[in-house]
Amino acid sequence: MRGFSLWARNGLIALACAGVYANAAFAEEFKTGVIGHDDRKPMDSWQEPWNAVGKIYTPGFSGVGECTGTLIDPQIVVTAAHCLYNPRSAKPVKASKIHFLAGFRREKFISHSVGRCVRFNPGYRYGNRSDEANALNDYAFIVLKKPIHTPVVSFYDQDKVGNQDRLVHAGYGKDRRYMLSVHSGCSAYFRKDKYLANDCDSVAGQSGGPVLVKKGKKHYIAAIMNGRTTLHILNHNVRLNFATSILRYRDNFEEIKNCGLEASLRPGR
Repeated sequence: MRGFSLWARNGLIALACAGVYANAAFAEEFKTGVIGHDDRKPMDSWQEPWNAVGKIYTPGFSGVGECTGTLIDPQIVVTAAHCLYNPRSAKPVKASKIHFLAGFRREKFISHSVGRCVRFNPGYRYGNRSDEANALNDYAFIVLKKPIHTPVVSFYDQDKVGNQDRLVHAGYGKDRRYMLSVHSGCSAYFRKDKYLANDCDSVAGQSGGPVLVKKGKKHYIAAIMNGRTTLHILNHNVRLNFATSILRYRDNFEEIKNCGLEASLRPGR
């Protein structure tokens, strides 16, 4: 394992990376994405699948952007698209300036790589906070310059998350920067092919973190957390978190890795 200086190495300087669909106060109020009681627990382990979940750092004018990503292939990390933009310029961060630290824990990590290229959904428009259709496109794949050879998280083998599936969400919240936080046993309240409204607790910094389905002792990725939503249920407005499904890309790894490909990403499902 190797140490990493958060403020000195490779000229990293900071920005705040909050949920795109939260209001401006979210950056100051970390617990906005907690649904009721805070059920997140620190995960002090490098066992699967936590060794494949890592921190993403991006440079900005006044700070370091902090989000969460998941290794789904030795060369591919999936995260939220908004995590990879500079909020001042509203332009994507250069891939070579994006750092992924797999298994980040207590200022140590299993492996580190920078990006070679980033594959965004072409329908995503940074800064459009209120458009649900845009939220569905808020994901991106970082193709790493150096493959990371640690066990990756496999895709869930169903096209949809079912009513019986129990969810697990993991991420590096800004209230616990140096330790992975995990909420196990949360639920999807509303399911569509492309997104899950869910009650998994998620705060600033956990954007882009995986929403997993647990089957036996194995965890499978189904979606990535990227914001907040409100549903009208039984005459009440219920605040929930919003995750975008990535299941339709489970057969597209080779296309994603092709950094020279100019055509839009085409989901296999």
